[in-house]
Amino acid sequence: MKEGKKIVLIDDDDDDWLLFSEAVKKIDGEWLCLFFQDAIAAILFLSGSLKEELPNYIFLDLNMPKMNGKECLMEIKSRKELADISVNILSTSVLENDIRQAKMLGADYYIIKPNKLRLLEDALRFILNGGKSALPDELKKWIKVLAP
Repeated sequence: MKEGKKIVLIDDDDDDWLLFSEAVKKIDGEWLCLFFQDAIAAILFLSGSLKEELPNYIFLDLNMPKMNGKECLMEIKSRKELADISVNILSTSVLENDIRQAKMLGADYYIIKPNKLRLLEDALRFILNGGKSALPDELKKWIKVLAP
């Protein structure tokens, strides 16, 4: 594994963990994926990590028990040591209000969970490559670019 290739996924759905993991492996098997079923456990882990142990990307579901994704995003962005990590929403919600709030709270991308593994791979590839290329037309339905 290359230094600095770490992703945290915070999602309470085991099936989504599996699909996410498969997609990341197909993109680049050197990424280390850490999974958390609840936001509170993820925040505790991230807050206790050394700077060099922090992930490059956090992918976060909105609908979770205990602490929802919006609350988790606010907590991450309010902590100086975590604020610069790219946080990306991965949700089934297509509500404009959820997308607008995610942007307001500091998320970089909002991914509507696609219905095909290949689309998830393409969306993750786009983000993990830094969003440097133009967003392909096929992905515009699934990804909303939130960061300036």
